[in-house]
Amino acid sequence: MKTIVLCGLVYDENLGELIIYESAKYLYKTIGLSKGESYNFEKADLHGRVGINEYWEYNPGIIHKVIYIILSVLRRLLAKININASSKLAHFRWRISPNGEKRLLRYFEDKFKNADLIVIDGGGVIECRFHEYQIQLKAIVDVAERKSLPVVFNTVGVVEGFRENDYRYQVMQDVLNAHATKIITVRDDLDTMNNHYLKNGKSATCVADSAVWVSEALKLNKKPETTTIGLGVILSCRYANYGFKLSEDNLFDFWINIIKELENRGYDWKLFWNGYSADYAAGIKALNRMGIKKAEDHIVGSATDCKELVKTIASFKGIISHRLHASITAYSLEVPAIGLDWNGKLKFWGETSGYPKRFFSPDEFDHIKVVDALEQAIQEDYDPVERDHFRDSIWGSIKKACDLI
Repeated sequence: MKTIVLCGLVYDENLGELIIYESAKYLYKTIGLSKGESYNFEKADLHGRVGINEYWEYNPGIIHKVIYIILSVLRRLLAKININASSKLAHFRWRISPNGEKRLLRYFEDKFKNADLIVIDGGGVIECRFHEYQIQLKAIVDVAERKSLPVVFNTVGVVEGFRENDYRYQVMQDVLNAHATKIITVRDDLDTMNNHYLKNGKSATCVADSAVWVSEALKLNKKPETTTIGLGVILSCRYANYGFKLSEDNLFDFWINIIKELENRGYDWKLFWNGYSADYAAGIKALNRMGIKKAEDHIVGSATDCKELVKTIASFKGIISHRLHASITAYSLEVPAIGLDWNGKLKFWGETSGYPKRFFSPDEFDHIKVVDALEQAIQEDYDPVERDHFRDSIWGSIKKACDLI
């Protein structure tokens, strides 16, 4: 039996990452069955975790903790002067740490010992601004090349913002152009991928995110005859991280006005969250600010189970949310969704899925316009022919990937 290792942020608090994993697994399993093959699937976490905040062979001593803190402080100071030097220091910190490069290489060596194909399952991992996914991806590709295993980047997100003189960007280029990297598909920003990351004739294609199939993957459908609108909350600092001047007070006022407008139009509502405890706390804080007693009764969702999150979204008539995979899950379930963008991902999703008017940038936040857009989305729903065509766009690349083994 052939073994496919699906690599992603599979032990993240963000349940959207687990939705990606389950959807990708369903797609590869379906193609395998169509070829008369039954694949074995192995799960691998980009950070080498074996549970939420639980690391494989992660036992830092006091000396390593002190060194890590010192290098982290130096890196932050350098970032204000020379971003390239700061990125190189971060990479150096990772390489010398016994819980960095050495640990992660051992982790992937173990995970890939019976592998026939390595798949990066998706998510916004092509990112050279805030995170250091390029380090983990380099470890994956390095091990894959030593073992002569093909690597596929499956509907990954290209996150806005990079500097060509940034070491993180240079490492990401090396990863994507490595000999082991055989297929790359993106869910967004194909131009940046092809024109800035890839070289020597290598190119990517743009297809639907794997999560457009989560309804089938988890065998869930939307609940008929519901009147409740789901409001997906997020921590306000997400906006500040990407340069938007949207304070916590501003965000709370915006949500409160949306809730009042929904009530004025006769809708029930509930807040929901995607697994991050900080997002849940922000939702409770907003409800307390409204003077609502037993605020926890007005926010739903599971902190650990992506199936419960999908069930929650399926129970709504429509949603308004900051999280990308809340909107993509809603699309899969045919639940009308309005997206509130904070890092460019939702705007791209609106364009690629064919519903750009349902997604708003921070400078467009107006509670009346948002609720108007929601009502229009509920009235229009999704075009079934366009939806089927868009969702089917992913099958060709999955088949090509399975043909590598």
